[in-house]
Amino acid sequence: MENQHFLGRVGYRQKILPLPPFIGTNVYLMGFGEIGKMYGDPFPAPKLSGDGTIGMIAQTAIGPVFIGTSAGDTGHYKWFFQLGKVF
Repeated sequence: MENQHFLGRVGYRQKILPLPPFIGTNVYLMGFGEIGKMYGDPFPAPKLSGDGTIGMIAQTAIGPVFIGTSAGDTGHYKWFFQLGKVF
């Protein structure tokens, strides 16, 4: 049987302040939510799984820098740092 899955994501981005031109362009506050399910999983979940994320992204001279935190409906949490393409 072929594995099947789906993932939905919705988000929002709000500009919060400009950066000096030699550092980059702007800093944004971001938030998004995800919901998904995987079929054919060896440990099947009885319901859809969901996560929420909030963080800040800066458009810098070296590329986008994203720092944020995420929490899931099953009690898992994480902090993360990302340099490069966010979506």
